[in-house]
Amino acid sequence: MLLDVNGVGYDIHVPETACQDLPQAGSTVTLYIHTHVREDEITLFGFIRPSDRDLFRRLIRIHGIGPKIGLAILSHLPGPALVGAVAQGRTAALTTVPGVGKKTAERIILELRDKLAELEGLAAPGHEPRPAGETDDLFIALRNLGFRPSAVEKAVREVRRQAGPEMSFQDLLRMALTLIE
Repeated sequence: MLLDVNGVGYDIHVPETACQDLPQAGSTVTLYIHTHVREDEITLFGFIRPSDRDLFRRLIRIHGIGPKIGLAILSHLPGPALVGAVAQGRTAALTTVPGVGKKTAERIILELRDKLAELEGLAAPGHEPRPAGETDDLFIALRNLGFRPSAVEKAVREVRRQAGPEMSFQDLLRMALTLIE
């Protein structure tokens, strides 16, 4: 994403979830920036909410997780989904992210599980954390099908509101596919 600040353009890497929340071109926007400095480059990462930036910073502190993988994780698993996956120890949710294998997913869970109380506070204010179980799987399945994170969030929220406890995963997925925009 190219951000124009008083005539100066900045190339900022943002998670897909943030792209969905951005206003139209030419509008005013506030981004919370993480500046990643390496010997040969300076890279900017932008987030809509400070909680997302803090989650990103916690991710890149983990051995083997660089900024590109951290950004990919937050693009596929927004704050509440990431916190839910860590809380439940769900490596399968993390391995759906390109570049994250089973060992890396286990390392992420191991490193972040101790900080779960802090992470739950960072799980994107205004979003209720997704409950354990079928809706997490549903969220991941819809994201893997290529749907936008914001559309998936809305569909999963509506499915959770409408669905009965006896519904199978296949029925939940069918319902979500009819609701997704």
